[in-house]
Amino acid sequence: MNAIIIAFKIPKNIFTNTNSIDAYNDWIRDLTWIDQYDGYILIIENFEQMMSSYPKEKGIIMDEFRETIYPFWQDEVLHTVVDGKAKGFFVLLID
Repeated sequence: MNAIIIAFKIPKNIFTNTNSIDAYNDWIRDLTWIDQYDGYILIIENFEQMMSSYPKEKGIIMDEFRETIYPFWQDEVLHTVVDGKAKGFFVLLID
């Protein structure tokens, strides 16, 4: 999560609990500070090695993309955010 927080430039002053998956999910579905884009791409290099000592946590993070983040940006944003618009959110996994 910390690497993703850095990649998306989540402001440090608004993300106070970096160990909370709920707080992370809130901010990754906000992104108002970079709202000028029509979509988002996250490239994860060395995916096989990423968190190899923490496979359970790696699975949780990847599940969050599939179950929470992708659906939000694809459709839920239209119903939950005032003037919200659907945007592409892609994660490229590179070994």
